[in-house]
Amino acid sequence: MDKVDEKVKAEFKPLLNKCRELELSSEEKLPSLNHEIDEKSINLYLELLNELKENYARFLEEISPIAGEIAGASEKGADVFKQLRSTKKLLEDLELGLKELNEAMNSHLKDVGKKNPERQKIETIKRDYIELINKKADMAQNFFSQKIYTLMERLKDETERLESYYQPEEGR
Repeated sequence: MDKVDEKVKAEFKPLLNKCRELELSSEEKLPSLNHEIDEKSINLYLELLNELKENYARFLEEISPIAGEIAGASEKGADVFKQLRSTKKLLEDLELGLKELNEAMNSHLKDVGKKNPERQKIETIKRDYIELINKKADMAQNFFSQKIYTLMERLKDETERLESYYQPEEGR
């Protein structure tokens, strides 16, 4: 292993540790919703999701100085950063879906009696929201349990390649 490989490996080690923390956090903070969900459960889910979003935002801040320049110098690096940012958007969409579900449940379900025919329509909407939220949560969990590692490996390899290219001959 040459100096460039050692340097890049050392730079990426804390980031890979952070990836592991994000993976564990996503497993804990993105449970599947069931159809018996209530306002209290949604609010708790929103709190947990907010913690995950904050941790992920810190991760993105941490990665930028180490390998951010790669995005400007390499298509592969730019693609990795694009995918990392798209996960931030996925988490924001998940939060929006939860808030919309909470609002729909609060404004409509409370006002409709159990025997009212409108209740079935509202329950269908609730079920659709839950299905969409669970799908997005599964996508986020998949990202944090698998894809993030692949992206980090690609970014690490691209960083090594570019740093080796710009390294003076005697420093290799």
